[in-house]
Parts: sequence; C-alpha cells; structure tokens
Amino acid sequence: MSKKSIISIIALILASSLTDLAQVKVMVWNDEFNYTGLPASDKWGYDVGGGGWGNNELQYYTNARSENARVENGNLIIEARKEQYEGMEYTSARLVTRQKGDWLYGRVEAYAKLPSGRGTWPAIWMLPTNWVYGNWPKSGEIDIMEYVGYDPGVVHGSIHTEAYNHVLGTQKTATYSVPDSETAFHLYALEWTPEKIDIYVDNNKYFTFANEHKDYKTWPFDQVFHLILNIAVGGNWGGVQGVDPNIWPQKMYVDYVRVYQYIDASALKVSGPEYVSPNQTGVAFSIQNVADATFNWSVPADAIIVSGQGTNSIVVNWGNTSGNVTVEITHPQAGGTYTRTVKTAVVPTGEKYSVLNVKENGLMGWAGLNTSPNTITLSTIDTLLKVKYSITKPEDFPYFTYTFQTPVDMSNLTVLNVDMMTYNKSKSVVMRADLFDSDGRLADVAPVFRFYPVEPNGVFHFFLFRFQQ
Repeated sequence: MSKKSIISIIALILASSLTDLAQVKVMVWNDEFNYTGLPASDKWGYDVGGGGWGNNELQYYTNARSENARVENGNLIIEARKEQYEGMEYTSARLVTRQKGDWLYGRVEAYAKLPSGRGTWPAIWMLPTNWVYGNWPKSGEIDIMEYVGYDPGVVHGSIHTEAYNHVLGTQKTATYSVPDSETAFHLYALEWTPEKIDIYVDNNKYFTFANEHKDYKTWPFDQVFHLILNIAVGGNWGGVQGVDPNIWPQKMYVDYVRVYQYIDASALKVSGPEYVSPNQTGVAFSIQNVADATFNWSVPADAIIVSGQGTNSIVVNWGNTSGNVTVEITHPQAGGTYTRTVKTAVVPTGEKYSVLNVKENGLMGWAGLNTSPNTITLSTIDTLLKVKYSITKPEDFPYFTYTFQTPVDMSNLTVLNVDMMTYNKSKSVVMRADLFDSDGRLADVAPVFRFYPVEPNGVFHFFLFRFQQ
C-alpha cells in the first residue's frame, strides 16, 4: 500500500431540489478554438493518406501539418492546397474525433464558412467508430453538411445505409439553399435520437430520416459514431465538372464544434474529490454543462475560487476546514442547488496517529455487521474497546468497522499497530484488517494484515504492519 494513501471511508452527499425526471440538454464535448496552433490533440486526430478514398479524390490527407489544419484567430482552418505531396497533386486535412469524441445520439453543431470553387468538396459528417454491422455502407454514414463548389449556394444533408446509399441510387438526401455559404458562417447541425435523424441549417430543419424499425440495413444508427471535418479535392462528385487549377488554396473556417446529449435532471451531480489536504491548491470541481444555464458556485469561507465562477467547472484553492462545494443552477428544468461535501484530511504531527479513544468518544465511528447466525457486539470498558462475538458461520465474513470522522493523510506515517488481547479459549481465532481509502476502495495492502491471537488468557499482544515505501 502506498504510504500516501488515505485510510478512511467517507460518505458522498449530494443535494438537489429536483424530484422529477425532466430531460436536460448538456454539452458533452466541444472545441471553441480559442487557442493557436495545431488542433487540440486531445480532441482531434487525423485520417491520413491518398489513394482516392473510394471516390477517386485527388488530395493527400496530411497528419498534423499546419499548412493543412491549424487554429488561428478563433477559428479552425482546414486548407486544401495545390502542391505535390506523397505522389498526389493536392494536400488537405481530414480531422476526426474517433476515440476522442464518440457518441450515440444527441445534437452535433458546427458553425462554419465553406470554401469555394470548382473541385472543392468540403464536408461535416459522421462515421461509425466500431463498424459493428460491417464495412461501408452497412454500418452507416451521416452527412450533416456536404457541399460541391461547382454548385454554389446549395448544401446537402444525407444518410447512407446498406439499403439506402448512393451506389444503389437509393440514398436519403435533401438540399437547402445557403447563398452566402462561402462568405458567411452558418450553423450546420444534427439532431439524432433512437427514432429519427434531423438535419438543420441555422436551426431550420430541412431533412428527416425516420427509423423504420426493420433491421440494421435501414437503421444502423444505434451504435457510436464520431465526427469528421474535411475538404476533398475533385472525386466522383466534387470533380464532376473538373477541378479549377487556379483557385487554390481553399479554406473551410470553423468557429466552434459542440456536442450535446440529453440526460435526466436527477443525474446532475457535482464531481470532484471527496477529501482534500489542508491548503491544497488547484482542486477542481464540476457539474454537467447544462445548455443555456447559469452557474453560481460557493465554497467554504477559507477556500478561494481561483477560476471558473459562472461556468460549470471551477478550480479552488482549499483552506483548512471541511465543508460544502455548492453550485446554484438557474435553468427551467435543471434549476436547483447541488452540493458535494468535502472533508479536509487530518495531517498527523509526530510519529503516530491515535485512532481510538473510547473513553472520550465511546463507540463513535464503530459499527458491527451481524450475519446470522453470527453476532458481534461492541462495547467499551474504560479506555478499551470490547468485542464480543459468536461466530458459527465464518464463511459469511462477519466484520466490524471503524470509520474515521475525518480522512487521515498517511503520507508521513508508515506503520500501523494494534494492541489486542483475547479470551480465545478455542485457540482458533483469526482476525484480518482490510484498509479502505477515502473513495471506499480496498487499499492495496499486500500481504493482508492478519492477527493470530491464539493466547487464551487475556494478555495484550502487539501487532505491527509497516506500509511499503
């Protein structure tokens, strides 16, 4: 067991004014592109390579190359360029959230301005992460926005499945007129539920595909998908009227990408540590990012919120006392007060920490679990704890516990010892101590701390366990 473990069991306390099961929309993933450089590696990966990508496309998709994908001035820029690269005549980027953002159902939004010119083929779309039903189109495809530069001002939304796809000429698709799509930002969005897929431009729904409740051939959209942003060059569709060699480079600008899902309001809770050390800095607490909500946080008087007030996540420099971290949410469905009780660990001074003083505290913190026909009775005799037991079914593991009133920081303590006497006339008693940390997890003690008090005459024995360094 690490000597830095906290030996304790604490109860998590959550408070909320909600009693119903109202559904609330929460943001589960987003990139606001409020930084500079390559796209954030914890959010975006890359599909890399040439070879036409099944559509006779002309570009090579590069890997983390700023000429093709970068963030500047608050926007993601995907840039297609005319240049020789890895045997191809054009370069571009295909950004993916696979294994960094994968979702089943929800709302996906991208606020974007599109490239222009004959031969450009930008897309905001989704593919399955695990391909459960087989290769394309069996596992499905969702096109939130596709655009071909030779047909300016027309945005396409589509789905593809084994039964409905463009190879068979049965794809389900619709178009929407966006005359200034190449010069202005517009919101391209998807609403996806178990029953249907809706596609929007600027919150105007223009395409719906309903679940026919047949089989995966018509509805493979019950699996996790990820998001893709890219510009293709030419290809079976984008290059129908050829590729203008004089328009490059071309760029797609994305101001933000946001993904929302719906959860029961009763599932809202404050997350963060259950214990902190005195004067610990940089302690993070958060609650689900409810859309269109306001957040007002409060912490104990000697703690300081150093960042995040007004958002769904804060960073706190803690003080010396235990207390509540509370957020007041204002929202039609999620409004209420949500609380997490945080205990401050005791940092022992000196070489030992006294666990028990039954003379002053009685049986505070102690409890016995009786598993019939076994019985355990706890009582006190002056300064001693008395444990009276009758164990006839040891395989049920009867036990008694002690819960620290406050977590104990064991960083500076390496030894646990117990003084115990027994009137074990059968000489068969074996006791074992299991240590739990403040998250209620069984500590990694090896070997297990066992007592073998076989002496029957009531003599105190000293048992010691030394934590591994």
